Amino acid sequence: MAPFFHQIQGLDKPSVYIIDPVGLREKLCRIYEAGPDKLQIVTDFDKTLTKFIMNGTQGCTVHGVLETSKYFPESYREKCLALRNHYHPIELSGISPEEKGPLMVEWWTKAHDLITELNLKKEDLPKILRDANIGLRDGVEWLFVKTYEKNVPVFILSGGLGDIIEEVIKQQSHLFDNVTVMANYMKFNEEGVMVGLQDELISSNNKREQTRSHPYFEKHKDRTNVVVMGDLIQDTDVVGSLKAPENVLTIGLLNEKVDERLSAYKEAFDVVVVDDHSIEVVDEVLMQLLHQQ
Repeated sequence: MAPFFHQIQGLDKPSVYIIDPVGLREKLCRIYEAGPDKLQIVTDFDKTLTKFIMNGTQGCTVHGVLETSKYFPESYREKCLALRNHYHPIELSGISPEEKGPLMVEWWTKAHDLITELNLKKEDLPKILRDANIGLRDGVEWLFVKTYEKNVPVFILSGGLGDIIEEVIKQQSHLFDNVTVMANYMKFNEEGVMVGLQDELISSNNKREQTRSHPYFEKHKDRTNVVVMGDLIQDTDVVGSLKAPENVLTIGLLNEKVDERLSAYKEAFDVVVVDDHSIEVVDEVLMQLLHQQ
């Protein structure tokens, strides 16, 4: 066993919860001993790689970049807010996946229908994003740089808009070629105007179904040690798409309604990080797993 796992100070923070410290330590040691060549990272984007609180207020999601933009009519923003007020509490609720799934698809579909009414131009995305209240968490750039240097693949799976996710990373960090983004990519016509989505809809609740046939998982099937990160319990569903996982380390970032959701998160994740603007804990763990020390 590698003794330095006792020295990962981030795991001792009051905002970090671990339900099985012994099991976690054993799992971390197995992943470490296998080395970076057997490792991959699978992560959500919104509120996982991005800050929940930004400039003193709640940060934007990827969809929120458009929904709060001053470049679009107030009527659009009002319609989006009404949708969020109706569906977001359902997203955070404890109802069954069978009940929640169709409602999330319903929300995403209505939101995308509103976007297609905007005559959004692809060339305007960088400008819109620069004015948006969205930011990568502290430590995300380190994660991108170090996984690239160690040739560890990173799979970003999101129900957000892939075009905006890529633009966020390009503007605030660097989009390295070890990073694969699976999300809802916009379809643009010959004039560069958004007219719909390229592929079948991905929401927060159907990620397992949508990822099963993705070539990424076949390409990296020999990387049997996986770090899975997300801010929703259903973000762990992607584990079902892994070909033959040996050790899966799950890290949950719990941003809101902590008291009523913490117990469920502790059951779903190996490590739960509460109300933190950074991914310092993740980076400290990866520093060891990537053999940086």
